[in-house]
Amino acid sequence: MTRLYSYQVVITSVTEILLAIYLLRDLGIRLSDLYRDDVRNVRCIGWIALLVLFCEGLFFLESLISANLYYSGDVGKYWSWWYDMIKHVPLWARYFNALAIPFISGVCEEVIYRAYGVTALEKLVGFKKAVIIQAIAFGVFHVWPLHILITFTIGLVFGLVYVRRRKLTVLTVAHTLVDLIGFSTFIVPR
Repeated sequence: MTRLYSYQVVITSVTEILLAIYLLRDLGIRLSDLYRDDVRNVRCIGWIALLVLFCEGLFFLESLISANLYYSGDVGKYWSWWYDMIKHVPLWARYFNALAIPFISGVCEEVIYRAYGVTALEKLVGFKKAVIIQAIAFGVFHVWPLHILITFTIGLVFGLVYVRRRKLTVLTVAHTLVDLIGFSTFIVPR
């Protein structure tokens, strides 16, 4: 886990950036076309708030299930394990995880999975199957079995929102906020 959060995240981030750029060019879409929402609009703020609450609720559920699976329901022990692992991640990597990853993932994963994944797949299999396939890919990308299920569910909801809106602003802001909250544990002292 320490190596994953120390070095692999940098490689993954660079790969995500390059892939997102390539896929946008392949689709013939400019990034500005996907970000035309005004995030000060009350509807956009409402969507963002709902998506963040939904995701945070799922991650809370994931921590409860993990605590039950590995620590006989003791959430404190689960979080102690997490903080003990983080202590071994180099300081530069903790800040990279907490401050860079949320923005890189928020933009790049939404471009890769929603804008490209849904748009390219729906031409082949229709929008319903496209949303499911991109959600499966998004879930599998997140590696750990329980986390795959949680991120699959998030990918499904985000995919449906993308199909409805055809813009990424709300999804990117929500994704970034969720990751900022989640990855803040890398730098928040315990």
